[in-house]
Amino acid sequence: MPQPQRFDNGKQVSAYAGLVPKQFQSGDTDRKGRITRRGPALLRKLLVECAWVMLRYNGWARAVYLRLTHGGKTHKKQAIVALARKLLVRCWAMLRDRTPWRDNTPAPAAMTP
Repeated sequence: MPQPQRFDNGKQVSAYAGLVPKQFQSGDTDRKGRITRRGPALLRKLLVECAWVMLRYNGWARAVYLRLTHGGKTHKKQAIVALARKLLVRCWAMLRDRTPWRDNTPAPAAMTP
């Protein structure tokens, strides 16, 4: 992203990349479906790959993944997409504020996703 200031918040960044759920609304019914997949497909693919690799070496990513999958038991692929979105928003904030990555969470032990 050459101009991170063009986005006002993380929701706009996620929508740009197509990592937000589709919404189906009718009257009082409000359902959310799969991700919209709008925006650069290569960006989404790279973010998902980064999310898989971060599970091995980054304590923050591992903690988010375990929280979303209830200990690694359910919805693993959905959790990876959610982690990719969180990674995108965090990287956008780093670019916008010109700050380095800060992670105080210790690296996890060996794991099998």
